[in-house]
Amino acid sequence: MDPAELFTRLSEKLTTADAMHRTLIRAQRGKELYTWGLNPQYADPNSSLAADDAGFMNEYTGDMVSATARFPIMNAIDCLCATAELIEWRPKSRDSHTTSILAQCRTAMESAATTIWILSDRDRQMRRGLSVRFTTSELNAQRSYHVSTTKWFNTDPNHADTQQYKDFVEHVRLFDNRVRMLRRGENITPKAPVRTSDGVVRFAAKWLDKHPPAHAAEGEPYGRRAFGFEDTASGFYLTSSAIMHGLKWPLDYMPSGELDMSRLIVDGVSIAVGFAECAVALFEVHAQQRAPKTQRKILYPDRLRPTIKRWARHFYEPVHPAVDPALLALPGTPNSALDVGLDR
Repeated sequence: MDPAELFTRLSEKLTTADAMHRTLIRAQRGKELYTWGLNPQYADPNSSLAADDAGFMNEYTGDMVSATARFPIMNAIDCLCATAELIEWRPKSRDSHTTSILAQCRTAMESAATTIWILSDRDRQMRRGLSVRFTTSELNAQRSYHVSTTKWFNTDPNHADTQQYKDFVEHVRLFDNRVRMLRRGENITPKAPVRTSDGVVRFAAKWLDKHPPAHAAEGEPYGRRAFGFEDTASGFYLTSSAIMHGLKWPLDYMPSGELDMSRLIVDGVSIAVGFAECAVALFEVHAQQRAPKTQRKILYPDRLRPTIKRWARHFYEPVHPAVDPALLALPGTPNSALDVGLDR
């Protein structure tokens, strides 16, 4: 073999091994969210999230906003844990498991981005509206399930007398009631579009570019002007979606084969973990009360504390700037302690 070619191959092998090692470290970081995801807690009674839920859609559920925002993160964390275990298994399986890992990362980032989208607005009514509309967006898929199930029951007239069929009919009745409740919720909250899967990823990534997490390591793309997190995340989402659906076009950009695929995997794991960590931090911002001290168990990694503290200032500072008291003073009256002292 030509010495130059041999050197190139050895170099690629070493670079691939380094990428796989970085992937493992990043995946284990995502796995550290497992305890938080496995142990959902109620929001503090004096928290922003408790206020979001209070008196809103009580006939539907007692925790409309918090439950709608929490479930996607739990789903994302489960995907990251499965990814970590699959990556840890690779030395024994001697398989890169590329498609499986990319699919888990894509699902994790999409789910975590949904939570960020729902909770990113500073307006309580908007957060309520997004939670209602996101829940409503699930109805079409559920209706399709009803059509399919009804068709199955209709294949045999004897099904009509079974308890299973009666339970299904009752479920459809309750479903129709829930639809009416959700419509009422939509009518009392601001209008907002429900974003597509790639749209919600772009929205959340753009929000993170505007509000970079304090726990981000140096060199990570949050807030970078030239090619920020929005560009990084949307690029991976497009590529991983193509591979998941059996499309070949991403291979046009992978001339080095295994090396390029390893780089794609480490990028995907890093992006998915970044989304999930930020989703957990944002949820905690809304779920923790400022006074008295939070009652929630600290189940998230300690590294997220600076981000929670930074984002809390963003959400709890006044939406409108404070008015200078001097502007409110009546003509001829002292408007500060200093002015009083000067009069003396």
